[in-house]
Amino acid sequence: MRLQVPMFGDRDRGILRVSQRVEKEIIRGLGFSYSHWLSCSAAIQEGRWGERGSGFPVPFLLSEGARFEMTFALIDHPVVIQSIRSRQHREAFMPAASANARQDLPHLARIDPSQFDLLFSGCKLERYAAGQHLFLQEDAADRIFGVMSGTVEISIYSPDGQKLVANIELSRSLVGEIGALDGRPRTATAICLTACELVSLSRTHLFDRIEKNPSLARAMIELLCARLRWVSGELGDQAFFGIEARLAKRLVFLEGVMADGAGWISISQSELGEFLGVTRESINKTLNDWRNRRVIAIRRGGLRISDAGALRRIAESQDDY
Repeated sequence: MRLQVPMFGDRDRGILRVSQRVEKEIIRGLGFSYSHWLSCSAAIQEGRWGERGSGFPVPFLLSEGARFEMTFALIDHPVVIQSIRSRQHREAFMPAASANARQDLPHLARIDPSQFDLLFSGCKLERYAAGQHLFLQEDAADRIFGVMSGTVEISIYSPDGQKLVANIELSRSLVGEIGALDGRPRTATAICLTACELVSLSRTHLFDRIEKNPSLARAMIELLCARLRWVSGELGDQAFFGIEARLAKRLVFLEGVMADGAGWISISQSELGEFLGVTRESINKTLNDWRNRRVIAIRRGGLRISDAGALRRIAESQDDY
């Protein structure tokens, strides 16, 4: 379904103006993290594409079935959206977006929508309740899943039961591709954080479709490379950045994935610790400091970013504040 927004301004030029609330809905509806939203803006600015305005341009996708249209927005509250109809503009943007692939995974770590549809063509829709597992770490791997709607958490567990959240998968993401491709046990646990609709293929059917459609092989290779870049980046963050920078990056990501209409992210401090592999006490100390500095607001079971600029500066710093 095409995303609908209230339209104001110059209809002939295709300019739309939307409120801050609608802006958040657009970001969430497209499956973008806020960091992806900002990095796309930087990419467009560096490429000097499109008209300049008082704000800054941000590209995003409007979907209609499996067809996608690249657009960009000039943001200066309210948001201004103007379509980029030129194919050259769409193609010119893609390399710049790829340069930010590690930072913006899982949103860029997807196969092309047309390849997703080709891979799961004819598959029956499967419904899973919140809290239901798709598979457990070390399970035998015999299927690959495609997320149609909902949120799936990918976690790794140590032998003594400690949990590390590796990723969050959203609509049009693949889950379980590593085990389905190499036939070895699952490398992680996948659980539905929300009610989910998924499609799936057996390992046998996966390879059959790849053999019949060589473009799927290339799409899977590109996806695995994006995953590997993400892992390499995470290792670098662990080595070179302190807890504050890593937590700030994670909150920017979670705002785009989990924030409600008022910007609140429903997550516990223990769960944040599981994302970073640190103790709840370390998370609590950092969040309380940020609350005192009015970077975030905290309530029971959740938080909200109050000063996005300050949080981004923390995320870019190798020194804890």
